[in-house]
Amino acid sequence: MTLTLPQFLQEQQQTSGQIWDYVSPSRLSLWMKCPLAFRRRYIEGLGTSPSPSLFVGKVVHAVLAHVYRHRIAGQICPVDALPMFVADAWKLCLETEPCYFVDDTEEEKCRYQVLDLVMAYLTSIPVQEEMPMAIEKRYEVPLVNPLTGENFGIPLVGIVDLVLQESGDGSAVIDFKTSSTSSISELQHELQLTAYSYLHREATGLNETRCEIRQLVKTKTPKVNVYRFASRSDEHFTRFFGLIREYLDALDRGVYNYRPSWNCSMCEHYGTCC
Repeated sequence: MTLTLPQFLQEQQQTSGQIWDYVSPSRLSLWMKCPLAFRRRYIEGLGTSPSPSLFVGKVVHAVLAHVYRHRIAGQICPVDALPMFVADAWKLCLETEPCYFVDDTEEEKCRYQVLDLVMAYLTSIPVQEEMPMAIEKRYEVPLVNPLTGENFGIPLVGIVDLVLQESGDGSAVIDFKTSSTSSISELQHELQLTAYSYLHREATGLNETRCEIRQLVKTKTPKVNVYRFASRSDEHFTRFFGLIREYLDALDRGVYNYRPSWNCSMCEHYGTCC
């Protein structure tokens, strides 16, 4: 089932603790960056409100999901209705996970940035020609290594931004990113792309023909970059399941070591970790 906007926002909320309920790409990613930050968020429940930049990305996702739901229904989302869609998504996102702006001027600027980014997307991407199979699709599948048959006894949960039908039985797994810069690399997003590929394959029985990142860049004149990557290989899954084994073993031992790096300056717990 494709999620409605309220369902999507509810799914995005992480429950404090309950680390043995499931594995997710976001949990894995934070643990890789810093196990201590992982402990603070998911075990101690110490979270903070999203920054204005992150909030803009969240609303952009919500509006694009609305656009593609129109496409799934066989309709074209009218461009002149976008301001209303942005306003509705903005209001609902604020109710679900409040973001605190410096003042009304900053909030208005961010709201217009969402509109400009979505307009740039619709100008760059031929949405009316695409055939979406799912948008903001929540998958939950057992974690079983397809190469060794090892069952990890815990599900993998994730919400895939967009799945497009390709020629024949093919499909494309697509992730939306908002960013201030245009640089991107496959290695940077390998974990998430491999997780989404596994979720899609296990849930549908279909192998993706490609993975793709559509990057909405928050420059003065917004632009959209499309990065295409090959379908996931055995090497990708070997690394992915090796990482999951390390992650689960660390949780089992209760090991959450501080991992200082350049990521620290962007951490929500910066300055409180020592």
